[in-house]
Amino acid sequence: MASGWLAACSDDDASPPDVPAAEAGAADQQTPSTSDGATSVDAPSDVLVEDEDAGDAGPSDAGADADADADLPVLVRVSGAVDFHGRLEGAEVSVLSPSPQTTVSDAEGNFFFFVPLGSTVVTKVTPPPDAGALPMIRGIVARSPSRPRVYYLLGLDEVEAASVLGLTVDPTKAIVEVDFRNAPVGGYSATMKDGETVLEPDFGVAFDENDTPHVTLSTVAGGGGSTQLYGNVPPGNASFTPHLPADAGPCTPCDAPAVPLQPNVVTWYDFECGTATDCF
Repeated sequence: MASGWLAACSDDDASPPDVPAAEAGAADQQTPSTSDGATSVDAPSDVLVEDEDAGDAGPSDAGADADADADLPVLVRVSGAVDFHGRLEGAEVSVLSPSPQTTVSDAEGNFFFFVPLGSTVVTKVTPPPDAGALPMIRGIVARSPSRPRVYYLLGLDEVEAASVLGLTVDPTKAIVEVDFRNAPVGGYSATMKDGETVLEPDFGVAFDENDTPHVTLSTVAGGGGSTQLYGNVPPGNASFTPHLPADAGPCTPCDAPAVPLQPNVVTWYDFECGTATDCF
């Protein structure tokens, strides 16, 4: 198992304790359970809320006129969990777009929001000040249902330990983790661009099949080694283009078309490079 700095890049180490190793797969492939007490932002009364069980939308106000309902936006529930050496309570979870919302992760690390169906949802998790971890940003397109995302936070001590690899992390730049979910081999990488400007990292790190870190800009193993970290990336609003090894199958983007990169914040992005059907 990977240890020390960048251990969060190893999918095996990232698996939450309630998911058997055989089912873990890529990082955040698991679905967090949502308790009745999960902290959330309630849906407003003047919208239609998508009923995931029924498969169609129903008005949140049963007495609303059908013609009026047709003009109401449809909201869907998006959910996730915060993990830092186990599920983390008390993290601030903020929707940066399409419209600001803020909540706090519950005792099991869970949270959820209601957002417009089809909207691009960018969410930032900020851990409690005493947690010793960096904030993380992820972005998705709201679908019904949407796969819950787990935010595996990176520890400050791990970042400071970058020196053991001969690396220096610049707090004025971003850290990016790209997960090539279920990639069977190594050799995957990604280009990040803000418009036409390429956002070049100063370094990259990936783990091999023995969980040994390598300073590299492309993955060196499949399976649990399919996550690539990029360090000291210029801030911006990044789109991601995958680069695949020869004879590899396609990689499908699972997340928002573009995601913010902020100073001293980790941005995570998913591609599905295997046969899993729960990418979104």
